Amino acid sequence: MSEPISNSELKQIEFSILSDVAAFCDSHSIQYFLVCGTALGAVRHNGFIPWDDDVDIGMPRPDYERFLSEYPSETYRLIHAGVNSNYPYAFAKVCDPKTVLIEKIAHPCDLGIYIDIFPIDGLPKKEAEQKKHLSRINWDLRILSWKRISRTQKVGFLHKLIQIVAKMSLAFVPVSALVAKVDKDVRLYPYERCEYVGHLTTVATWGSDIKPKSVFEHPVKHQFETEEFWLPGNYDEYLCLEYGDYMTIPPKEKQVSKHDFIAYWSAEGKE
Repeated sequence: MSEPISNSELKQIEFSILSDVAAFCDSHSIQYFLVCGTALGAVRHNGFIPWDDDVDIGMPRPDYERFLSEYPSETYRLIHAGVNSNYPYAFAKVCDPKTVLIEKIAHPCDLGIYIDIFPIDGLPKKEAEQKKHLSRINWDLRILSWKRISRTQKVGFLHKLIQIVAKMSLAFVPVSALVAKVDKDVRLYPYERCEYVGHLTTVATWGSDIKPKSVFEHPVKHQFETEEFWLPGNYDEYLCLEYGDYMTIPPKEKQVSKHDFIAYWSAEGKE
């Protein structure tokens, strides 16, 4: 294995990918937003959250589909289930092929340092129907997660037994079929026709995500590191719904990265 990538280099690589994606989207009238911790970092820190190390972008489903079909790059690699049948997520990533990323998650897809691209999908208007819809997607995602169980995570005996049985049961089910089921269900309510939306492809990890579509309308540019990028128009409401009192800095013991990986330059990577 070649030279490890430092945390400062990691952030610079991610920022360069973000800049490339954003420039493409702006030049092709594809709407994107900084979302999740990246949006929080922009508003609270004008850049990365100091102890965090990822970049998340959201796109309304119609823009997301255009991005998947139109984004070319001589520098970076767009990866999603439509181009790699072993890719185990229902959202896309843009990776730097000059890097190697080793995550402590068992899945059969090689990745470099990446940023995440999430589709923003519609939700039904009634609360009971929202819960039913999210429950269906959550179940889809949990089944999918059993195909990529952590190699190092320590869990109790019963939990481990359930994981093993589930993984054996899914041994002959292709990852692509499970991703297709998630993709079908998150599209059930078209973004254009809905009053409520969310980045639904991660509800099993981050919990229920329900937001009025109005928070995304009339997007605004905001500083993130040395450039400006689009945020949801009502980013205060967005961040309040996502994090609550988002401007309060968490205590030191909670200022830790949630990612668990090691990154290296590939053989032809760092010059």
